[in-house]
Amino acid sequence: MRLRDKVASRSPATIVVNAYLEHTLPDVLTAARHAVDQGAARIEIVPIFLGPGGHVRADLPRLAAAARAALDGVEVTLAAPIGESEAVLDAIAGCCAGDAR
Repeated sequence: MRLRDKVASRSPATIVVNAYLEHTLPDVLTAARHAVDQGAARIEIVPIFLGPGGHVRADLPRLAAAARAALDGVEVTLAAPIGESEAVLDAIAGCCAGDAR
């Protein structure tokens, strides 16, 4: 929730909805439907993972395809996991080096 709120505050015109892969709701399709109900015509799934593990390689492409099929006329894209971003890597390196403690 904190991350969603931070993203929403930086991009107020963007509909930001959390989705989860397991053990917590909403799932990806439910979250996508919620975004469409709020007016989204395009959905970008941004995996909050540090690397391309099993969820990123297998689960998320399957779930994105299911959302595309279920949400006729809505563009659904899947971004790279955030851990591949230089900014994220720099932030993690700073935390590990004690910059944020």
